[in-house]
Parts: sequence; C-alpha cells; structure tokens
Amino acid sequence: MRTRVTTWMPGVVALVVVSGYGCKQIIGWEEATIWEPDAGGGGGGAGGIGGDGAGGAGGSGGVGGSGGVGGSGGVGGSGGVGGAPPECMDAGDCQAGLNQVAACEMGTCVSTCAAGWGDCTAAPGCETDLGTTKAHCGACGNACAAFCKVGSCNDPVSVAGGYYHHCAVLKGGEVYCWGRGEKGELGAGNLQTQLKPTKVNLPAPGTAKQVDGGGTSGGSYLARTCAVLANGTVACWGDGNASPTLVASVSNIAQISVGDGHTCMVDVVGSVRCWGSNNYGQVGTSQGGYLSTPVQVGTGYAQVCAGANHSCALKKDGSVQCWGRNFQGQLGNGSTTDSSTPVNVSNLAGVLEVQCGGEFSCARNPLGLYCWGLNVVGQLGTGGFLNASAPVSVDVTGADSIALAYNFTGATAAGTAYLWGSNATGQLGNGTKTNASKPVAIGLQGATMLGLATTSSCALLTGGRVRCWGDNTFGQIGDDTAVSKLTPTPVVWP
Repeated sequence: MRTRVTTWMPGVVALVVVSGYGCKQIIGWEEATIWEPDAGGGGGGAGGIGGDGAGGAGGSGGVGGSGGVGGSGGVGGSGGVGGAPPECMDAGDCQAGLNQVAACEMGTCVSTCAAGWGDCTAAPGCETDLGTTKAHCGACGNACAAFCKVGSCNDPVSVAGGYYHHCAVLKGGEVYCWGRGEKGELGAGNLQTQLKPTKVNLPAPGTAKQVDGGGTSGGSYLARTCAVLANGTVACWGDGNASPTLVASVSNIAQISVGDGHTCMVDVVGSVRCWGSNNYGQVGTSQGGYLSTPVQVGTGYAQVCAGANHSCALKKDGSVQCWGRNFQGQLGNGSTTDSSTPVNVSNLAGVLEVQCGGEFSCARNPLGLYCWGLNVVGQLGTGGFLNASAPVSVDVTGADSIALAYNFTGATAAGTAYLWGSNATGQLGNGTKTNASKPVAIGLQGATMLGLATTSSCALLTGGRVRCWGDNTFGQIGDDTAVSKLTPTPVVWP
C-alpha cells in the first residue's frame, strides 16, 4: 500500500526525498508527493544503493506557468450633457403679452394674439384692434375707405348730391352728409356747415337704403335731404328742420328723388307719388301751390327723378314719361308745353335709368346715352348749345350710370367718369374752369357712380372710396377744408 500526501505552497520550490524515492517538482505552486512502498517491493528500478537496478523513471514535466495578466479594457466614453429642463408644464407657467393668449406646447411657452387683436406694427404684443382699426380691419393690412366696424369695412355704397351738400350711404346703412348746413340739410341736429362727413341721426330703424338731396335759391334758400330707410319708410330733413322726420303714411318705398322744391318716390309695386311745390304740375296734378301730402302720379314705374320744376319716371316696360314744366323741352315729347300729367318721351325704348337736372333730362339704354331740354352751357353734351325738345345722342359708349345737377351732367362707363356742361367752379374735375359741351374724361379709375350738387361733384370708386371736387365754399368736397379743388380729392372721414 502506498500513501500520497500533497502540500500546496504558493511561490515556493521544495524538494522532498523520502526513503530514496524520487520527488515531483512544480514551479509556482508545489505539489509534494510522498510515496511509500507497498508490500510488493521492487518495481521501478532499484535505487542507487542497490547498484544493480535500472535508473528510476524521469520526473514528469513541470506544470506550465500561468498566463500573463490580461490588459485592462479601454476607458468608456463620458455620458452626454443632460438636456435643459422644460420651460413649462402647462399654460399656467407662461406669461402672455399685451392682448395675447399664452400656451405651453411641448414644454415651450408660445403666445398668440387674442381674438380680435393683431400684431400689425413693430411694437411688441398684439397692439392693433382688428375690430375698429381702419388700416387693419379684420386682418393686418386690410385697409378700409371710411370705417371699420366689428372687423369688417363699413364703406360707402352710394353717393348723392344736394344743394351745396353731398351725402353717402354706408354698407351698414348709416348715412353721412357734409357741406352747407344752414337749413338743417345735413341732418346732424344743428344748422352748422360741416367740412367733412357727419352722421345723420336717422329715426328707427336707424339705417337707410338710399339718400338724395335737393334745393333751390329761387325766392329763398331752400335745401332738403330724404332717405329711404331700411324698412321702406321715408325720413326727410332740411328746410329749417335739422332732425330727420318720417313722412306720414308712407311705406314700402324703393327709391326717392329730391328736386328743387318737390320730391318724388316709387314704391315696391311701382306706384309713383310726389309732393311739394306744384307751380308747373311737377307733382303730377293740376292742383297748384304747395302740396304737403304725397299725390299718386301713376303705376307701373321702376324708377323716378325730380328736377327743377319737372319730373320723369322709368316705366317697367323700358319707356320714359315726364311731367311738369316744359319751357326748355325738358319733358322730351317734342314740344315746349307744360303738362301736369305724364307724357311719353319720344323715341326711347329699353331704358335702364332716367335722371333730371335743372331744366333738362337724360336717360341711358344698352344702345347709348341721350339727353334733352336746356343746353345753354352744353349740358346736353352734343358739342353745341341748342336746346332739344326730344332726346339727342351723347358720345359716351356703354354708360352704366348717369347723374345730373342744375346745369352740368356726368356719367360713368367701365370705370371712367365723364362730365360736361358748366365748369364755373371746376365741377367737371378736369383741372380747368372752362365749360365743356362734350363729355370730358377725368383722371379717375374705378368710378362706379356720381353724385352731383349745385357746384361740386363726387364720385364713388371701387372699394368704397369717395373723391370730390369743385366749389368748396361750404365744405361740400368733404376734405376738412374750405378750399376749392379742380381735380378729384379724397373725402376725409371722421
């Protein structure tokens, strides 16, 4: 039996010899083995003492040394810089500027203009009221001609002339007048002249569809203005009454015209009624004097006009009838005889509009423009100065509106304004004071209608702009001065 005893000793080399037997050597760690012979004796060669046995077997090779320590791993890269904390968690963490609304979007505060406000200037915040600012109405850069009302432009849709005054109806139905006001013709509740538009204090419902003015200096200075209100009633003012007053027992009116001393209107079913001075039958009845109650002239009409001492009306069939004084042929029936009942104007058909002046009249149809009556200063536009008791052609092609004053005439065609007749105060707008017996185009673009007064003119342009020119003694140009102008000048709105 053999017994093996092993001892591990780090870093030590030891040699142990027992009973002449060999030993096993290990580098680094040593394992000492002691062999004890068993009862069998001999195998493996005798030791050196015996001398005769074979040499002992060589010791086994030593265990190889342990491998070198591996290199350490590379140093890891540093972590990225942590992100900035969010600016906000909700809108309550954000502060709004002037007229702004703050919000929190993905951790960042953002501001937008509050409803009805805009950032239209270089100033910080939302400083512009889009509901009332004329230059920025409803949106930055959206400019109005006259007013901004609840974010929409409230600009003129029609203009009219009176006796040294003008008026306009706005989109919202408000009426503004300017010029001479000594008789209350401006409807502002006083007898003052106004150099720029002033609002008329209309009775209920407070808005109008159409306005017209008139008056005369014959005998005594008279001036008045009337409007068709939105509900079809009629209010008039002037002749000493500065506050608009409803005309009694009148309803469903579609259009009105104010002459020198009388007024005519047509209702929605085509009935024409007139009232006022009737010295020549211009009211449509043989009863003379002044008639304060409207008198029915006839039915089947579409439009009416009142001149100095005569009236005309467009029939629904496109023909024209006139009545009243006819001394200058202003009734257009080929005679110079007055008539208190309507007479047919000669050689006119398919008429779209008729207008009355001092002692002359004009009408237009798809074929052309025609005038008749007095022509002493070229107001008929024929190139001469002879009166005409029946319609004569005027050289304006494609007229889409016409307007007449006491002794001068105007028309618009494809955006161009033409005027002719008296020009003593520059009312023709061509930069001179020379009368014109033929139509003269003036420097306006986008003209849609004209409103002619006694010695001044106004034009409505596209976009609601109004330009006026001529005599400005009473501020009738509306540019906030009393200086006359020979060319179109912008009206200054309050």
